[in-house]
Amino acid sequence: MEAAGALSQFGVIFDFDGTLVDSYTCRKLANIEAADILVDYGKGHACKINREAMAALISDIEGEMSAKLIYDRKIWFSEAVKRYCTTALKVPKRVLSEAVLGYWNAIVKHSLPYPGAVDLLVSLKMKNIRLGMLSDTDGLKGMKYQRLCMSGLVEFFDAIVVSGEDTKETKPDRHPFIRICDLLKLAPASCVYVGDNPEVDVAGAEQIGMKTILIRNSTANFHETKFKADCTLARERFSELELLIYKVLRIT
Repeated sequence: MEAAGALSQFGVIFDFDGTLVDSYTCRKLANIEAADILVDYGKGHACKINREAMAALISDIEGEMSAKLIYDRKIWFSEAVKRYCTTALKVPKRVLSEAVLGYWNAIVKHSLPYPGAVDLLVSLKMKNIRLGMLSDTDGLKGMKYQRLCMSGLVEFFDAIVVSGEDTKETKPDRHPFIRICDLLKLAPASCVYVGDNPEVDVAGAEQIGMKTILIRNSTANFHETKFKADCTLARERFSELELLIYKVLRIT
């Protein structure tokens, strides 16, 4: 292994959701929290909404909206009601905002770092490798930073970029990736990006010459894509990620 001082010329940049923090297994609960608020509103406006059906519909819409890079949950929930109710029911912003807060409160409360994530960051930090976090906005300004702080992981990172807030563009646009490298004061070729979504993580990072590692979660449902990471690692083998990082960065 190279000396610690020499390792500072290398950077590892992480995605947040689905990569370091499991915020997906609790999505069903979060969708139910939002659905409960929409159900209550529908009762008073001639639209009887089934809680489980609405939660399932929100889940479907999440996939559609995420593919379009639309992260504002107010838009998701408004669309869910529009599709569910046969009447032209328009949900007020205050109700949508309440549903959004209920959704995110559930995510914050129930999402935790994946096993091994903290140990990995500690080890990389001790070796003086530069660490960055690049994650898309949650669609509610400031929410991603709040979640980052509550995760207990912020202290490990030398630079953080929330694309869509710190930059105008979101992933996979090249600008957020350029921004995080600039903040780390590293060339893209000296960095590896670790994410879980080939369409935004791999596609964005490879544009500027960063190396890429894709974490494959068993709960993910990404379609076949032309974007192939330099290496792919199953979630169950996360303990192997550190050695894989050294291999990809050619650290000996």
